[in-house]
Amino acid sequence: METKLFVGKSLVLFIGLSVLIASVSFGSSTGHREISLMWRTLQDSFSLVKSVSTGLKWDCLVDDSTDTGKWTALVGMAPPSRIDWDIALSGDESGVTESRPKRGKLAFVLRAGSASITAEGYGSSFSYGGGIFLHLSQRIGLEIVMDRYSVPVSKDLGGMGTGKMQVTPFLMNSQLRFPLGRFVPYVAAGVGFYFLNYVPDPQVQPLATQDLVVDDRFSLHFGGGVDIQITHSLDFCADLRYSFIKTWIQARDEHHVDPADQDMFNLNTLVLALGIRYYF
Repeated sequence: METKLFVGKSLVLFIGLSVLIASVSFGSSTGHREISLMWRTLQDSFSLVKSVSTGLKWDCLVDDSTDTGKWTALVGMAPPSRIDWDIALSGDESGVTESRPKRGKLAFVLRAGSASITAEGYGSSFSYGGGIFLHLSQRIGLEIVMDRYSVPVSKDLGGMGTGKMQVTPFLMNSQLRFPLGRFVPYVAAGVGFYFLNYVPDPQVQPLATQDLVVDDRFSLHFGGGVDIQITHSLDFCADLRYSFIKTWIQARDEHHVDPADQDMFNLNTLVLALGIRYYF
């Protein structure tokens, strides 16, 4: 069918070009309208051939009803106000129209990257995590994920010595999305609860620090990223997030502590992650 349509439309192209050249050469009194009609005919001929070749949808618009007779003479059919071709290459020469299935609103999320605590004396580490993503509308998304990273600490943290800060954040992100075809950039903001566990270096750990802990905290964060559609069900995503975390060190058995009376320190963290979203 593709070959037949190509040959047929090639003939239309030849006739259209001939009439176009004749109109320009001999200066017909309706030359402007003839040229306009020929140009539209050539464009739509190319579009139809391309639609059969790629399975894409092309629209042919005919707004001037006075061109009906000329169009019919050229392509053998009367033009409606709008002609839609949505041809799927299924092997059926009749040209079966096939609509793509709707994409699911729920997706699994897996991601990995790098986490850095930005305060002096802290380093960077590998981060990883996963969760779920939900489309609330075309532009609004909600993501619930849990991450994990363990950042080295090269300074004495409140008398606990050097060691590692193990962080496990449970995050809820809202996204404002801007669909651009296969590319969907977005900005994000949210809240998270950060489980903090400081592990001193066993070679320098004072015995007194065994009864000290870093308090788990809520935190706000913001960021952004981009999703790139790979298949109907799979997206590749890149994400940048900055979290504001303030906490303190307290005795392990203390349960009622006034934050205003504590010696606060920052664990503000920058996370860059790459990952995938699988829709179902």
